[in-house]
Amino acid sequence: MNRHDRQVRFAPIGAEGQARIAASKVLLVGAGATGSALAESLLRAGIGELVLFDRDLVDEGNLARQSLYTEEDLGRPKAEAARRRLSAIDSQARIQAFVADARPALLEPHLAGTDLILDGTDNFATRFMLNDLALREKIPWIYTAAIGETAVCMPVLPGETACLQCLYPEMPEDGLSCDAGGILHATVLAAAAMSVAEALKILAGRPEALIRRLRHREVWSGRRANLSTLEPRKGCPACEGNYRHLGALGDSLHVTVRCRDACHVSPPAGAPSPDLRALAARWPGARLGPYALELEVECIGFRIFPDGQAMVEGSGNRELAAKLYRRIFTDEVV
Repeated sequence: MNRHDRQVRFAPIGAEGQARIAASKVLLVGAGATGSALAESLLRAGIGELVLFDRDLVDEGNLARQSLYTEEDLGRPKAEAARRRLSAIDSQARIQAFVADARPALLEPHLAGTDLILDGTDNFATRFMLNDLALREKIPWIYTAAIGETAVCMPVLPGETACLQCLYPEMPEDGLSCDAGGILHATVLAAAAMSVAEALKILAGRPEALIRRLRHREVWSGRRANLSTLEPRKGCPACEGNYRHLGALGDSLHVTVRCRDACHVSPPAGAPSPDLRALAARWPGARLGPYALELEVECIGFRIFPDGQAMVEGSGNRELAAKLYRRIFTDEVV
C-alpha cells in the first residue's frame, strides 16, 4: 500500500493533488514549536522538497512543545536535528537545513521553484520580511502563530488576498511570548494543523478551498474569532511594491526581543564572521562548543554562532543587548 493512500482517498486531494504535493517545494523559516510541527506534518503529507532555516540550538525547555526533538538532540542546532528526524520520517524527501538567521540574501537563492513559504518564527520583524519577500516574488505564504491558548493562521496569496501589512499597518511590538504568557502544546498543534490544511490546499492545486481569513482559535476556552474575508488594503506599502522590510534586518546591528528575558542579535549584512576561538581566549569562563561560543557579560548570557548572530539570555532589553554585544568584540578582557 502506498504510504499516502489514505490521503489520496480524500476526494479534495485525490491522486492528482497528491502528485502535485509530491512535486512541491516548501521554504520553512523557523524550526521551533510551530516550525517543527509544520515540518513534520508536511513531510508526512508527502511534500517533495523542504528548505529549512533556523538559528537556534535545542535546549531542555524546548522538549515540552517542539515535537521533532528528543533529549539526544540537546545542544544541537535545531535545523540539523530537524533534518535528521525528518529524513528518518521520509528518506525520499529532499531536505536542506541551514543553521542561520533567515535574511533575504540567504533566502533568495532558494526561492526558485518554491511553491510556498511557511512561518515558523517567533517575531514580527522576520514575518514582515517574509511578507515582503513573498509579495515581491509572488509566492504564497502562511502566517502562523501560537501563544497561550491562542492559535493563529492566515494564508497570503500575493495580489489576491490581504497581506500581513494590510492587517498590521505598523509592525507590532514583539515581547508577548510563551515566556510571559505561557503556552500549551495543544495550541502549537492547533496552529500547525490550521496552517498545514491551508498549505495542502495550495500545494494540491485547490486554492478555491482556502479560508481567506485571519483565524483565531482558543484551545482552552473553545472560543473562535474569524475576521471577515480580507481584501488587500488600499494604500498598503507592501501590496503597492514598497518592500522596505527586506532591508530592515540587514542594514545595521539588529536586535529582536524573543521573550521577557531573551533577545536575538543579528550583525550587519556583510559583516565578517567572528573569530570565536580568539574571543574564547579573551573572555574568562567562555566555553567554545562545536556549534557556538557561550559566555557571560554583566550576568547576561550570550551564545554566539560562527556567523556572528547571538542568542541573549537574561535580558529582553534591546539597547542593553546591543551594547553588551558590541562590548564582546571591542573590549580587551583577559
